[in-house]
Amino acid sequence: MKVSQLILAVAVVAVSSSHVRSDVQLHSLFSNGAVLQSGMPVAVWGTAGDGEVVKVRVQNREQSTVARNGKWLVRLKPLKAGGPFEMRVTGDNQLTRNVLVGEVWIAGGQSNMELSLKYTTNAEADSAASADSQLRLFAVPHISSPWPLQKVGATWQTAGPETTPGFSAVGYYFGRALRKALNMPVGIIQSTWGGSRAELWMPREDFRKHPALAHHAEEFDKAMAQYAEELRAYHATRREYDKTVASGSKPTTAPARPKNPLVSFPMSSFYNGMIAPLIPYSMRGVIWYQGESNAGRAYEYRALFPALIESWRNAWGEGDFPFYFVQLAPFGPISPEPEDSTWAVVREAQLHTANTVPNTGMAVITDYGNPTDIHPTDKEPVGQRLALLALKGTYKKRVIASGPTYRRVRFEGNRAIVSFDNLYGGLVQKTVVLPGMSEAEKANASGSRLTGWTIAGDDRVFHKATAEIAGDTVVVSSQDVSRPVAVRYGWANTPVVNLFNKAGLPATPFRTDSFPVATQPAR
Repeated sequence: MKVSQLILAVAVVAVSSSHVRSDVQLHSLFSNGAVLQSGMPVAVWGTAGDGEVVKVRVQNREQSTVARNGKWLVRLKPLKAGGPFEMRVTGDNQLTRNVLVGEVWIAGGQSNMELSLKYTTNAEADSAASADSQLRLFAVPHISSPWPLQKVGATWQTAGPETTPGFSAVGYYFGRALRKALNMPVGIIQSTWGGSRAELWMPREDFRKHPALAHHAEEFDKAMAQYAEELRAYHATRREYDKTVASGSKPTTAPARPKNPLVSFPMSSFYNGMIAPLIPYSMRGVIWYQGESNAGRAYEYRALFPALIESWRNAWGEGDFPFYFVQLAPFGPISPEPEDSTWAVVREAQLHTANTVPNTGMAVITDYGNPTDIHPTDKEPVGQRLALLALKGTYKKRVIASGPTYRRVRFEGNRAIVSFDNLYGGLVQKTVVLPGMSEAEKANASGSRLTGWTIAGDDRVFHKATAEIAGDTVVVSSQDVSRPVAVRYGWANTPVVNLFNKAGLPATPFRTDSFPVATQPAR
């Protein structure tokens, strides 16, 4: 053996029998400018060589661990809000990051959460005034994946005229409101995709846990079984094709490879690509604006949305963290007569979620929709109302966060008398004129009466009703219904409604009946 070969052999043995240096790396969520969650254990993680001792220090908190399978994770004891602070990560090498400690929220959903500040009503003025070194933004890129990913290609940005125009307007206004009220750093992680259905944001394995949703998993299993058969047939046809080509014969059209349901099936892929990589980043809670794309299966949303919330909470393992969401805005032609509306059913599912799922809340925006635009551009009130929910429910501030909510109804002769919770000073009528309304619709909306009420008798046929405030109740009647049994309020794709409490927040649409509604399966 030549000397050079001997030296090389010895070197290979030495390297293979000793610790191999591999620089410690941080997950991209811990870029410079990151906001770490205050007041709770903080997960920090990344990659390193197996056996490498990794130490993380922020403020006076320090934790160490040993990398296994190329990965490491520590949980720091709760940190105090403030900053900037230096986060130091030491392994075979050393990393430092400039971080803040404050309140971290995830902003998720579809296009109305995704809509950028630059496309909104007050875009120019609010973007120009958005500089705030204590408000940070992290936008997760669009990634669809058939399996859960671990990495996300983005970095934290400081709010300012150069960054906020491209950020979620609702997320920005929510964060800005928290900054003003809490006077501490705020970080918003945006994970959104326009037009997305809720099924895409939920782990595949969790559908089987819920009887009303198990059909999604069954449909996926059926698609996978069919794919296996199609794949076998494809390979057989491909072999014959290749033989034909090899023989020199004129080739026929090449067989098309079947689509793998892991890639093509509308289930879980956005969760895999855009939520899984964020776990277990420590955060306070979630704000959510989604549901438009589920109107085709509106009634199923009663089960689907709570299941989604449950699945995220289980994945993070931080308990029932706050989950605040936006009820669908008015959209579509204004119907002059009562209608069986799929959007109304989604709104009811959202109300059902707020009433039954712990630590949730719903922002009602019936006064900020647009009949002709599915993306109403006035997003500041949306972000502010979500912030009110968080300030009251999470931060225990003395604010009013809800408009009137239906409590009960009693029927007296030809009248229905409806009672409410969340009066906060009492019921009031407020003029609501939506963009995109015709002149006749504007005139109707700005009249001197309550609007959006319908009433039905035993025949279950709803008629437009007259409604008036009587103290803390609303009295509803119609000359077409002598003995009413049910009342609905705002039950339409575009509800024209004007009942508020004195705090200036609108009543949520509701119904008092349990009649079958659009998309509800037959019993």
